Amino acid sequence: MRLSYCTNGLAHHRPLEACQVLADIGYRGVALTPDVGPLDPLHLDQRVVAELRAFAQDRDLTLVVETGARYALDPRRKHYPNLLSLAASDRERRIDYYRRCCDLAVGLGAQVVSLWSGTNPEGGVADLYEPLGPPDEAAWDRLVGGMHQVLALAADRGLRIGFEPEPGMWIERYTGFLELRQRLGSTPSPLGLTLDVGHCIVTEDLPVESTILEVAPYLVHVQLDDSLPGYHLHLPLGGGVLPLKKVLNTLQAIGYEGQAAVELGRDSHRGFDLAELSYGTIRHALYATRHMSYPGYFIGLPRPALPAALCGRLTDASLIPRLTLATNPCRLRFYTQEIVVFRGEVSARLARASALPPAPPPAGEPPPPVSHHVVHTIVSQAHLLPLPLHAQPVYWEYDHALRLAPTPNAVVVGEDAPFWS
Repeated sequence: MRLSYCTNGLAHHRPLEACQVLADIGYRGVALTPDVGPLDPLHLDQRVVAELRAFAQDRDLTLVVETGARYALDPRRKHYPNLLSLAASDRERRIDYYRRCCDLAVGLGAQVVSLWSGTNPEGGVADLYEPLGPPDEAAWDRLVGGMHQVLALAADRGLRIGFEPEPGMWIERYTGFLELRQRLGSTPSPLGLTLDVGHCIVTEDLPVESTILEVAPYLVHVQLDDSLPGYHLHLPLGGGVLPLKKVLNTLQAIGYEGQAAVELGRDSHRGFDLAELSYGTIRHALYATRHMSYPGYFIGLPRPALPAALCGRLTDASLIPRLTLATNPCRLRFYTQEIVVFRGEVSARLARASALPPAPPPAGEPPPPVSHHVVHTIVSQAHLLPLPLHAQPVYWEYDHALRLAPTPNAVVVGEDAPFWS
């Protein structure tokens, strides 16, 4: 699975700069949305295509072509015309647009072209929960006829078509995609499924992970966004009810190897920030590592946590997921275990304050390392810095933080000293 980002959420970036930004963040794929501008399929600049392909190869990025530009074919009507349009000439315009996008995919080195059905001009959807009458066979005929041509174009170019159910369109649920496959008969060899997990919440195909398992054999592309039931609006990850960790774990469990692309097409005004934030959110969900930051040793101990206002963007989850600004020392609980973490020059300071040198070893044995004496002193005194007041000022109200009572299961001391246990 490759973490990716859709460029419809970076509409104010040039295509190459968008890919550069995403690669620098850490994404391993880009879902390109050709649109008016430098990557317009109707007026394509082959130099831009060559630059994008070279950059993707250099940075090991996979590319997918998404065809959901809103006004690419009509400046007044969104997503018009489509494969369900009543006029054959309109449907041909949409098929020609898909042909151009397939050619673009070949030029980019992409393997998948993603598309949808569009809305039915006569209203209705193909996959109602409780059908209110016979299906609109005329609409099905128009869609199936157009898809036969599109799939032939893709097959000739060695591409996969990712068909995306979209809320409000003729096919808005994965069940409609499955029926489309049946109606296409023997044709659907290049046909796969683009699954937007946020759409599963909108159409209440829940739980989302069960839907993924059901459509696993057909998945060629996945889009990530959050949402709320019955409300079709792509929200940043964490802004709705999507169980992101379960979704990602399920994709890994089925061995999915394609893109998992964040799609936030209405947020280009804050595109870079959301791309960073989304990457951190996904990595947090995948790996769930907790990061701790401890202040170093200055004059007085213990030290309070660093103020968040002084840490700047370090506290941004996109840079360091699950960062906790901890005190020094800090006592952690890991299930039933207690761990004390301390940063301080313990060995050197205890050595300077020692009244007597360590006892010599028995004859013929090498002297134990200083760290052994440090451990013995700390454990015996049940204190991290058992020093006289002239060597270590004490904040008496907080001195208890330096004590090792109750005795922890482990003590981690960070200092410039060799490893010891």
